[in-house]
Amino acid sequence: MNGIVTSFPTTGDYYSSSTIKMDEKIEGVPEEIVMRFRAHQYTYIKEGDIIRVYGKIIQETLKFWQKDRIYLKADHIYNEILQCGF
Repeated sequence: MNGIVTSFPTTGDYYSSSTIKMDEKIEGVPEEIVMRFRAHQYTYIKEGDIIRVYGKIIQETLKFWQKDRIYLKADHIYNEILQCGF
């Protein structure tokens, strides 16, 4: 799937995340979604970049809040603007 990065990436010990606005609408999935990827697998992305993502859309319930969350777990990301990725 393809999308445009809408927020600057944040990094933790195990995962990094950013938000993207997907080009294609998928029923039941928000148009703008959080994308998570492993912290040690990184490509340069910034707000406004066009990226290609290979991964899975995951829905899970946060037990403490009793809320569902949907996010994109990225296995591979390619930045079309900078022509780099993993």
